Parts: sequence; structure tokens; C-alpha cells
Amino acid sequence: MITKIIRGLTQAGIEVDEHTTAMLAYWDQDLICKYANRAYIDWFGIKPSDMIDKMHISELLGPLYKQNQPYIEAALEGHVQVFRRDIVSPYGQTRHSLATYWPVIEDEIKKGFYVHVEEVPLKDKHPNQFIPEKPLKFIEIADPIAAVEKSLHSCILNGFPGIVTLAQRYLISEMSYTDIT
Repeated sequence: MITKIIRGLTQAGIEVDEHTTAMLAYWDQDLICKYANRAYIDWFGIKPSDMIDKMHISELLGPLYKQNQPYIEAALEGHVQVFRRDIVSPYGQTRHSLATYWPVIEDEIKKGFYVHVEEVPLKDKHPNQFIPEKPLKFIEIADPIAAVEKSLHSCILNGFPGIVTLAQRYLISEMSYTDIT
């Protein structure tokens, strides 16, 4: 099914995917790469053609694998994971990243997970950002607006957590309705 979805992408979608600076990938339940975009060349110096159907995630991540392993395991258990990680490129450049792992579950069978990794500013410059220290277990929220409202009420004495924090915490867009209309 996943292969059909990937093959079914439109040409325009593939072009957008291949021209983004964020790393996008799909790893199956055996942690073998099934899809990777061109950004992996800049981030890791590895061509997608050398990864797809050939590479285990531990080979790609090297020493980072142990650090990412709890997030990988949680994603394979069906829990969305969001975390920060510094990645040193093959050119010696340290890139500060925000990674998101989305589980893929079909008919209650855990198939793997999607990866989105983007470069972000240093966390010290944004002290209010929601930066998890350990794997997160996200739950389905029936009414995200009510959940945000409840969260804001609990922050009255501590200060406003920020739009970015709320968006990441409750898996909602940072944009307001007026931004998109």
C-alpha cells in the first residue's frame, strides 16, 4: 500500500518534495529506507538512490542512531515524535534540526514511519519553544481549541507559551484562519 501511495504522487508533488531543504523519508517496520528526498545529499552526503531499499536507518544515522532510537521505537509503536537534534554534515557544518516522526499504521498493523527534518534556529534563542527532552506520546484530541484554551488557562501565572509551542504541542497549524483566507 505504501509503495502505491509513493508511486501515486503527482509529478508536481515530487518536484516540490525534491526541491525542499527539509529531509523527507519513509522507513518501514524493519527500518529500511523506502523513500528519501534529495535533501539527504546536503545533510548526510548520501544520495537517495543509495538509501532506498538498501539502507538501514542505523547506517544513515551512525552515532546518532542510539540517541534517536527511543523516538524511532515510539514512532513504530504508533506515537508521533517531535524532537531537536544537532546534525553534523559531511562538510563539518552543525545544523540544528527539528525532527518529526509520523507513524504509518494500516488496518491496525504498524508499517513504519515518515520523517520530516528541518533546520531551525538554536533553542537558546527561543526559550518558550516546546522542546521535548524525551519521546512524546501524542493523544488524539477531539477538540484541539478547547485543549489549547485549557493549556492557556494553566499558563496564566507562567506566561504565554507562544504560538509555535502551542502549534507543536497540539499538532495544529501556526497560521490563523485569517492568514489563509
